[in-house]
Amino acid sequence: MNAKRDQWAEWLLERRHGGDERQFEELLPVLAEFQRRVVSGAEIRDGDVVLDVGTGDGLIAFAALGKVGAAGRVVFSDVSQDLLDECEALARRLDVLGRCDFVRASADSLPLPDRSVDVVTTRSVLIYLTDKAPAFSEFHRVLKAGGRLSIFEPINIFGYEQCRKLYYGLDVRPVQHLADKITSWKGPKEHPLLNFDERDLFRFAEEAGFEEIQMDYRAEVKQEPWTRSWETFLRSSGNPLDPTPAEEIHANLNARERAEFLAYLKAQIQERPLVVGRSAGWRVQPTRAAPGSRKVLLPTSPCHAVPRRASYDDHVRRTCVAAHAQNGATDSADSSTNTPESARRADLRTPRGTGGLAKLLTIDTEYATFVTICGAISSQRGE
Repeated sequence: MNAKRDQWAEWLLERRHGGDERQFEELLPVLAEFQRRVVSGAEIRDGDVVLDVGTGDGLIAFAALGKVGAAGRVVFSDVSQDLLDECEALARRLDVLGRCDFVRASADSLPLPDRSVDVVTTRSVLIYLTDKAPAFSEFHRVLKAGGRLSIFEPINIFGYEQCRKLYYGLDVRPVQHLADKITSWKGPKEHPLLNFDERDLFRFAEEAGFEEIQMDYRAEVKQEPWTRSWETFLRSSGNPLDPTPAEEIHANLNARERAEFLAYLKAQIQERPLVVGRSAGWRVQPTRAAPGSRKVLLPTSPCHAVPRRASYDDHVRRTCVAAHAQNGATDSADSSTNTPESARRADLRTPRGTGGLAKLLTIDTEYATFVTICGAISSQRGE
């Protein structure tokens, strides 16, 4: 790990794709689809203040900038200062810094006033919180009446019993005794990525005060060809909390065991096997709440990072331009709001907006289940 980066930035910038540029390029279409669906679900309007929780590399936040127009703002929030610095640098290069604010915070403790934002977005953030319920309460607290919340979460407990018999999708039965020594610590109760399912998220949303919630669930099991090289596989990690295969094999096996296990894995990977992928998700449909109510959508994920490479910058630039074109904004109008100064805190005392309930569609990936939740909060209840 690069000693100059925290674990969140190191994963997004390097360990997620094992430092393999080709592997990173393959991720871009998937990331673009995540971005499109979350932003679409948020129903962002001109002049909105958008809070992107767990902004990571700014995947959602930069697309939101193209929707809020010259009068709107986007607050980038993350636990990682390294990632916020990356986002700020990218915002400067894209000439949108004047409409950006950067806040270091966890999803369950947001340093923003009550009813201060029009939209909250988040993707794959709650999975990193051991206790996920407080984040829902925070989302509910900071949203204005008429606000929207658009969230996407993987439900990794789906297919856990089947997946634990494999090692990264590989059949390791001939060396199962060694695989068990490596993965024995990955229990559902100990790992925040596994200690919840979609029913828990639904309950957390209800308990936080969201009064209208819709969730559609979809699950899929499919076989996909192995595409990563041996070296990339050893250097990659599935998430910021987990070690790479190379790290966990070295930590849990002795020299003789490592040689046996690595030889078996390498032979398997060189054959480019088909691996089983299990995925599931929730499809959220929009619901209209009464005028003046807060509209919300929920699933999260703190920690994404901003890759320092031209291809990603170009991808972000294209999505910003496309969003501006779709929203009727012009480059000249956008540039008139830019300032060379460091990003400042947003003026969160904007008039309350209205607007439709957020909706979010789930996507299949090689990981597990995905959930999206949509809810509405009545502005008439006492607070």
